[in-house]
Amino acid sequence: MNDWYAAACEKLKLLYDILDREVLSRDYIQVDESTLPVIDNEKHCAVKGYMWCVRAVEGNLVVFHYDMGSRSHETARKLLRGYRGTIQTDGYGAYDQFESDPHIQVIGCWAHARRKWSDALDEDKRTASEALAYINKLYHVENEAKEAGISGDALKEKRQKESYPVILQFEKWMYETVTKTSRNSRTGKTISYTLPLLPRLSRYVNDGRFCIDNNLVENAIRLWPWEELPVLREPRCCGACCYRLLPGGQLQGPGR
Repeated sequence: MNDWYAAACEKLKLLYDILDREVLSRDYIQVDESTLPVIDNEKHCAVKGYMWCVRAVEGNLVVFHYDMGSRSHETARKLLRGYRGTIQTDGYGAYDQFESDPHIQVIGCWAHARRKWSDALDEDKRTASEALAYINKLYHVENEAKEAGISGDALKEKRQKESYPVILQFEKWMYETVTKTSRNSRTGKTISYTLPLLPRLSRYVNDGRFCIDNNLVENAIRLWPWEELPVLREPRCCGACCYRLLPGGQLQGPGR
């Protein structure tokens, strides 16, 4: 089955390249990566590989990228080669390299930060709950804006007036809390994760087009039935060519 699958990938490569160029031409994209099983020909068993996903927020265009199952910093560089614009990601270290690129602005994902603090509830419920209260205030602003139909410059103004002060308060709270917390504890590690990312996490307030998190690209990955796909046996076959190549390259169905 993998022979015809590889052949199909090769036939679709031209369309894939066109979609890839179109997605990377947009000035605001979200990037994420997800695991998928890949057959190791030497070990004769399935091993964990990674599929990358890039979503152009405006236009709902999505492209997947597979590079020998790699999740390396080099793969991230190849994936976003020559890109100019804003990239929204989680806190994975492969994206740190783009902070020094004058043509790229990196913004963070509050959903990932919120998950880290939710995981810390079991260890220190009081401290984690305080942190989550700050983050929930940020999402409350987003929900209010959505219900009121606020977007664009009006949303930017609302965020800068209501959300940014909360972020500053949260930053102060973390600096105060970290001195009372073991750095080896889950709470300490979560603060160590969140604090360095705070500049990135704050940038969404500067543009009403930006999302508070990168859930859109995560949803694009979740919408695809990975468990129903054949396990990739040949790493050179870019299975990404077959994933999410829908009419017009656009997302369809719920969660788009």
